[in-house]
Amino acid sequence: MKCCMMFVLLLLSAATSATTLHLPGDIELLVLDGKRISPSLVRGAEQIELNKGIHQIVLRVERNLPHGNLRVHYLSAPVILTFSTGSARHVSIQPPQINSLAEARYFDEHPGITLTDEPGQPLPVTQDILPVDNRLPADAINYEQLTRQYNLSGKIASQPRFTRATQPSPGVRFSWLRPDRIHQTIQ
Repeated sequence: MKCCMMFVLLLLSAATSATTLHLPGDIELLVLDGKRISPSLVRGAEQIELNKGIHQIVLRVERNLPHGNLRVHYLSAPVILTFSTGSARHVSIQPPQINSLAEARYFDEHPGITLTDEPGQPLPVTQDILPVDNRLPADAINYEQLTRQYNLSGKIASQPRFTRATQPSPGVRFSWLRPDRIHQTIQ
């Protein structure tokens, strides 16, 4: 009986030590806690399980915007977000409405991404634009290295703790909702 109780307590403590980060479909996650995230790994991911504590993500917002009679593919400048999960069990990323090229240009200079917890309350978040050389093709940009340089610069959203070269965190899991409604988790 004692063994069963200990097992249940262990499961409950493990469940409360993680935060689920919900990813909207128009977000491209590039870097998590100083480590590059493979686009093929997170494409279609609906959520990521994070350990409680301070995290940093680099992302871009992707939209198809009207431009006259055409639709223009918009890919935002990379945005760095630094935040603490606090006691939140679920955190959602909410980019602002971007419905025109003018709103897209404004977002590229003044990102306004909101992170909210499960009741919809905003979490404190520090955000900045990650400077990149726009003359390079997107696949030639090393976002992990740029994030490391940014974190060493002492800028507003920098987190020097994420500059160390380490292995990917074992506490991060990606989940997808498959067509048959089964969640698949990859560790």
